[in-house]
Amino acid sequence: MKKFTVMQTSGLFRPWIRLFDIATNSLAKKIIWLTCVSVFIGTAIVSTIGYFQLEKVVLKSATEKLAGETRLMAERFKIPYDHMAGDTEILSLTPPVQGIIRSTLNGGTDPLDGSSIELWRDRLATIFSSLMSVRPDYFQIRLIGIADQGREIVRINRLAFGVEAVPVEQLQQKATEAYFEKTVKTQGDDVLFSDVTYNREMGSTDADLVPTIRTMMPVYDQYGQLFGMLVINSNYSEMLLNTFKDISPREEAIVFNSSGDYIKYSPDETAGFFELHSNYKYKPPRILYSALSSSLSEQLIITDDEVAYFVRILVNPGDMGSFLGAIIHIPKSELLAPVYAARDFSIVYFIILVALCLVFSFVLVRKFTKPMRAMVDEINMTATNDRLPDLPLTRNDEFGELARAFDMKTRALAISEEKIRSILDNVVDGIITIDERGIIDSYNPACERIFGYPAEDAIGKNVTIFMPDEYVDTHRTQLARYVATGEAHVIGQTAELSAVRRDGSVFPMEISISELTSNNRRLFSGIIRDISERKQIEILKDEFISTVNHEIRTPLTAIQGSLGLLKHRTGANLDDKAARLLNLSYENCENLAHLINDILDIEKMVAGKMEYDIEEADLGSVV
Repeated sequence: MKKFTVMQTSGLFRPWIRLFDIATNSLAKKIIWLTCVSVFIGTAIVSTIGYFQLEKVVLKSATEKLAGETRLMAERFKIPYDHMAGDTEILSLTPPVQGIIRSTLNGGTDPLDGSSIELWRDRLATIFSSLMSVRPDYFQIRLIGIADQGREIVRINRLAFGVEAVPVEQLQQKATEAYFEKTVKTQGDDVLFSDVTYNREMGSTDADLVPTIRTMMPVYDQYGQLFGMLVINSNYSEMLLNTFKDISPREEAIVFNSSGDYIKYSPDETAGFFELHSNYKYKPPRILYSALSSSLSEQLIITDDEVAYFVRILVNPGDMGSFLGAIIHIPKSELLAPVYAARDFSIVYFIILVALCLVFSFVLVRKFTKPMRAMVDEINMTATNDRLPDLPLTRNDEFGELARAFDMKTRALAISEEKIRSILDNVVDGIITIDERGIIDSYNPACERIFGYPAEDAIGKNVTIFMPDEYVDTHRTQLARYVATGEAHVIGQTAELSAVRRDGSVFPMEISISELTSNNRRLFSGIIRDISERKQIEILKDEFISTVNHEIRTPLTAIQGSLGLLKHRTGANLDDKAARLLNLSYENCENLAHLINDILDIEKMVAGKMEYDIEEADLGSVV
């Protein structure tokens, strides 16, 4: 019994030990994770806000710098346009131009000084040649007349090793060219710019495919009539490339015009490449399409990969549709490199901070949960229902409250267990518990007295050790069927069965079986009573009834019959006293016969053998 008590007491503390253990681990983990998550979220929020703010500031600063550089680059690329316009205007003011006009109108001789038209042509050709020597982008300068289908009057071409004046007989007619028609239609004396096209000679595109931009300025005679025009042809690609070489931008750039012609420059390349809108060799960048479709003069363009800024300015005040645009674009990774560096630093700082918080919280948790761990150790070391001596009952914090509540609950549970144990130990009937396999789970002292097995020998064995051999298979089959289907035969009922004691003797018992659940286990409990003595009493009773029925009733019937016969034949011949005694004997025999019949009727009723004739009766008349 002592072993049973110790084991049950350990079972009493086991749920509380598990509860404290789970609470300790859970509390420690929760504190650590809560600290880490709080630091993680707080740091992440602060870092994210800081990152976006820094990105915003850096982007704004870089955008302002980018905008300034783009404006300067656009103005720098406008300078060649200004040079062409200025040079054309200056040429129109040179004396040979008006000398040629006067000579042409006067039969080939200038009426002012008598100079011939050939002399004025030579002088103008010299001026053209001088200008081309300082403008490497110019490859043609011409004076074109209106007469004779736009016949060239003076023309200077750039050759590989210098310049040449084209002889008069090789001068061409240009009346069908677009720039000629544009100049003729324009009313005024402003310098005009043509679209960029490939240079044309003799009415067809030159095989060298030189992208050419032209400045045209009308010239008038002294009567205000349009005489012709000055035209400067410049190699547009070379003009832009030379400008790029002069300014050497540190970032990738694109210069474009209103027609969609563009040149792309990269500082990693020795030179950029020019694309004419009518003959694209490569698909233009998306940024160029954005800039061409925009109605703004300046705009910031941000894509997933890069940041760009474009500026466009008018190159010809008289032509609002003609503009020059400049784009500088920088990879976003390069532009936001300081932001990314700060982000990487924040990530490292974040990891270090979380690691430090993890270590710090772990140390604090161990310190804060030390009293609880001590309580768990004390509980694990205690295997009796005595009061735990080392619980921190005097603490004024939550651990003290938990210890006092635990101590009070433990003592209450110990008292309750002791009461239950006392009842189980002293109850007359045996109480046994088995699991679904028939293994004995508990076994009280009354069972020891009934079956003769001590608890340590019975617990863990199959309950069939108490059954005669002929009942074993039936028991196992019925138990398995009930577990599988719920079909019950004796569960929930009281039955009389035969059982076997340890010494092999068979005895009758009365058992009541019920089902219960404990710790998610299905168990079956049985209350057992040894009914051997009752069975013996029933045997004695049956023997008594048989004796009454056979040994008393039969002689009594004979005696009653004899007395009746004697009364009937001699009743008149007897004196009063003898007749009275005879009647008394007969009545006593009759009463005794009624008594015996009542005893037998009661036995029939107990045995269920009494036959009843049921019929309706008037209760009033019976009463």
